Amino acid sequence: MGKKAVVILSIALCFASALHAKPAEVEVLFSSKARLDHHLIDLIDKEERSIRLAVYHFTHKEIADALIRAKNRGVDVELLIDPISIKRRSPLHRLHKAKIPIFVWQQASKQTNKYPAAMHNKFCVFSGSTVWTGSFNFTYDGSARHKENVVVLKEESVARDFIEEFNQIKDVHCILFHEEMSSPQRSGRGSN
Repeated sequence: MGKKAVVILSIALCFASALHAKPAEVEVLFSSKARLDHHLIDLIDKEERSIRLAVYHFTHKEIADALIRAKNRGVDVELLIDPISIKRRSPLHRLHKAKIPIFVWQQASKQTNKYPAAMHNKFCVFSGSTVWTGSFNFTYDGSARHKENVVVLKEESVARDFIEEFNQIKDVHCILFHEEMSSPQRSGRGSN
């Protein structure tokens, strides 16, 4: 078989496999039409393998309860948060007590800007195949008052990209929750 025939056959096989590829399942949610927290809790309660969450602001106790239930039934749960979430009555303390690994974003030590950088992500990855992402912070206001959106994608290649980002942030820019809580800077930041 000549080179030209091999190239044509290769292209044809690529198109044939693309035609038979299962399209991603996509669900779009808006807070004006649905309680986003209820949808997220339902996904957490159905999960059997793993959950990775990267959230800017996390104060929602029922979402924390769902994550603790998941951990208790053997689901591998990890959480990345921005320090803005750490408050005296934050549900993060209960998650830590339940032995859920919590990684706290650390801003660069030499900021040139008046305002520190934020870990502003809002996403979850379930079993490495389903991604929940959008504007929704894990707060009661995000559920009941704000105009928020979420897209749920069931697509492994997209989930891999989110897991890669999660791991890069965790490995390069974070410290563990208990280390953050015992740091000398903690006494002057986010203790309300």
